[in-house]
Amino acid sequence: MIIRFKKIKKRTLFYYLINLVSAVLLMSETTSIVKPFLLVLCSILMIPNPLAYIPMLFVSSWSISFTALPGLAAFFYYLVLFFISVFISLLINKEKAVSFVSSFPAARFSLLFAIWIFATAFSSVSGVWYGAVKLALYIIPIYIISRLRLRDMSFCRTSIDIIAAFFSVYCLYVLLFAPVQYYSDLETYGRNSLRSDMNPNTVAQIVLLLFTILYCEAFRTKKYWLMLFALLDVGTIMFLGSRTAFFTMVIVAAVYLMIVLKTSFFKKILISLVFVVLFIGVYSIGIGAGRSERLSLSSIEADEGSGRFYSWEVLLTEVIPYHLVKGVGVGKENYENLPIFALDADNLYIDLLTATGIVGLILFFMYYASTVIHLFRFRKKKRDWDFLIAIFLAYLFEGIGETVYDTPVFWFWGILSVMAINELKHSENNIEEEQQPESGFLFPEETTCPPMNNL
Repeated sequence: MIIRFKKIKKRTLFYYLINLVSAVLLMSETTSIVKPFLLVLCSILMIPNPLAYIPMLFVSSWSISFTALPGLAAFFYYLVLFFISVFISLLINKEKAVSFVSSFPAARFSLLFAIWIFATAFSSVSGVWYGAVKLALYIIPIYIISRLRLRDMSFCRTSIDIIAAFFSVYCLYVLLFAPVQYYSDLETYGRNSLRSDMNPNTVAQIVLLLFTILYCEAFRTKKYWLMLFALLDVGTIMFLGSRTAFFTMVIVAAVYLMIVLKTSFFKKILISLVFVVLFIGVYSIGIGAGRSERLSLSSIEADEGSGRFYSWEVLLTEVIPYHLVKGVGVGKENYENLPIFALDADNLYIDLLTATGIVGLILFFMYYASTVIHLFRFRKKKRDWDFLIAIFLAYLFEGIGETVYDTPVFWFWGILSVMAINELKHSENNIEEEQQPESGFLFPEETTCPPMNNL
């Protein structure tokens, strides 16, 4: 395989570079004044290209502890700059890099869900509304961005691919050679993590996303060497000992290969055998390292899902029946103010029903199903966004052991999905399903950023 760097414009390479530099700075835990200075400088340099902020939304959504400036969440910082950049593009860009389009059902359902969250915030059990309002602010941008069409979304896809590959190496290296100890309120011992303020289970969720992106992109672009990066993610998840992420990874890899991927049955069997051999190799090497001994079904039964089974029983029998319509409210404060002892369920479905009631649960899944249906429908034009389908599938399984819906990274995929749907929906060229695959990762053969000649 030959990577044609000469076909990549210098300006595009520059945006890839500042995306990666900014991502590394966000992940670092240094308290030096240089860090916010460099982050702000890089973010200002992205102004001519609205799409450059999308990969930064991806990375900044990994943890609410990420800040671009002291006291300012990085996710909202980059979101504001994205809208400023879009506004400038609409004002002075004659090439129409950004245009207005009509919304669609998935985006409207997300808005209805956000409105419901906001409306019930002030009648929560604890009276604390901050968590619900913050969650609504994660969701509302999905609807707003669904009204915009940005040209050349391949830049976002490629930049996310680069970030995923880099951090697949970075995460495994840090956990093996320079781990940071994380201490939770419920444990007296530390666990290895990437940052002292990042729960290892949160890290495992991020690594699962990196795996899903690289796994799907390897098949889409037919650059199977990307699978090597995905296998590093397998090792990282084993080391972290996250059972939910591990089993989700196995299920998603199998379902995507056998159902979503369009190729002959013989090729699927051959690819499955090769991948199983590699997977067993990584598993054999990694077993015994970190907390990998937890990666068995028997361990789940032994510790009752780390106490989740008790929480599920209490919420289903003692809480949900009395707050069925509108729930107890979003935020752990509401669980703490219940008349009985109850912890959050660490389960997407039970926690949604508990916090937002049956109305919130229905609105959420109407949004979720509509998004997946749209992605599948427009897949007939292009298969460039298959990894989004796989990620939405992954969350269905990840949601069994993690709440997920209350994190910004979950809603980032809603933002990227509506942008991808608008690209496919309003594509000028009807591309046959059996198209030649893009280079995709490192790099598209012809990648350009939205022209901003007047800047």
